[in-house]
Amino acid sequence: GDDVNVSNCNRIIGARYYSGGEDDDLKNSRPKSIWPESRTADYQCHGTYTAATAAGSYVDNAHYNGLANTARGGSASSSTRIAMYRVCGLDYGCPGVQIAASDDAVTGVDIVSISIGVRSSNQADFVKDAIAIR
Repeated sequence: GDDVNVSNCNRIIGARYYSGGEDDDLKNSRPKSIWPESRTADYQCHGTYTAATAAGSYVDNAHYNGLANTARGGSASSSTRIAMYRVCGLDYGCPGVQIAASDDAVTGVDIVSISIGVRSSNQADFVKDAIAIR
């Protein structure tokens, strides 16, 4: 979220958002997003959860409201760092910026994790999909 800083999260070394590039017909037909386009955080926390799993540390006595009290281990070394890029809006894809973001992401990294999904009613034509033909 907006309140993350190095005192409570030293694993995130960069965060960006990309905007624009979506198809004008799709952009004009979709409902207005309730999530600000300029936020790097994801709407339903899928990317946040995935990043925490990838770069998380061992936590002793982890629980949810006293339930399932156990130890949880992170899956990465203590030197793992993450750059989070938010590329598309909540209800639409944006092929023009997907390519720019992927070009930025591959520079100097070992692993890229990408989640692309839209509602089936907003699915792009496969032959026009920038990621599919890349």
